[in-house]
Amino acid sequence: MAWKKGDDGKYVRTVRCSYCYELGHNRSTCPELKKYIDKLRKENGDHTYSVADYDRMKKKRSNRSCSYCKQKGHNTRSCPVLKKDVDTEYNINKVYRARVYEHIKSIGLGIGALVKVNHYMTKGYQREEVLGFVEQIIWDRIRSSSNGYGWRSPHAFVTSMQKESYTGDRKEVLNVPFHPETHGNYSYDNERYEVVNPSSHINPPPGWFELEDIPDLDKELAHSLKSEGRYYVTARHEEFEARHLSEKE
Repeated sequence: MAWKKGDDGKYVRTVRCSYCYELGHNRSTCPELKKYIDKLRKENGDHTYSVADYDRMKKKRSNRSCSYCKQKGHNTRSCPVLKKDVDTEYNINKVYRARVYEHIKSIGLGIGALVKVNHYMTKGYQREEVLGFVEQIIWDRIRSSSNGYGWRSPHAFVTSMQKESYTGDRKEVLNVPFHPETHGNYSYDNERYEVVNPSSHINPPPGWFELEDIPDLDKELAHSLKSEGRYYVTARHEEFEARHLSEKE
């Protein structure tokens, strides 16, 4: 493992080849090693130690199975199925953000909106209905959860409450409000709070709809999909495609 400086000035992790010591590839994909082996093969045939060892390495690599798609010949770094699923996840998140934006705009959940929070746990450990003002929207938190259900709804609306909570704080970070087009089914979040006095101050940052505000999102999505497992990812993507197709019709 090694580090290199990216175009944005930040250091990112990469690999270092144990043969040529260059960054960005390993021994099994080293172009310099391949040139050397090709030269040896041409001069001495296939049975020298270095050539035979290289061929064993290549054969072992071709027989390995990807932990994501279970197909042979590659790993998750080069998996075409994972790449396709990451692209689908991008599309899901773009649709999700567009729908969330339209929903919060329609109910007026902007900066300065007055909201009533139900079941708010006050300092005396009593659940009450308490008012609060939305003072910040954490836009980069608004993205589709890996399973699309409301209980994983992202918390992005920083609200200043009129009463202290049981922790002694007056800040409450509210979730994205429930809507069937964004959550997929019923959620407890549906009853969490309501907008009492709306606000039109809803201004996402540049590039927000295209997910440009989240650095290294492709890596983050790939990691999330691998953790979820292809079986569940496929089922969720098929459900998304079917729902999206029915809406177009």
